[in-house]
Amino acid sequence: MHELSLAMNIFAIVRERCEQNFGCVPPIKKVRVVIGKIANVVPSALSFCFEMAGKNTPFENALFEIKEVPLRIRCHDCHEEMDLDEPFFFCRKCDSFNLTILSGKELYVDTFEVDTPEPQTNSA
Repeated sequence: MHELSLAMNIFAIVRERCEQNFGCVPPIKKVRVVIGKIANVVPSALSFCFEMAGKNTPFENALFEIKEVPLRIRCHDCHEEMDLDEPFFFCRKCDSFNLTILSGKELYVDTFEVDTPEPQTNSA
């Protein structure tokens, strides 16, 4: 199951950004990833791995959101654009195989939110 290595890579990306921006890794509130329909990722398995691998880390209580992107193609013969429910790569309008994939291969960390503590104020 490569979803575990993907979860670990997501952690590494978020940690690196936190270190760059905050100098530390505060508790993570939310992570949102984008996954294309043909990215060879099982979303439920990735969610499970994120939750299990995040135990006792800054990711432990993070909300994990997945935005799935449909497989979208453009036919070069009839110029139609369409979403495909299954990865059989032919135009449903003219049966051509002369296609370009427009979306569906995405796999990236879109956004994340951290729980930053309130600044301490000295009362005199």
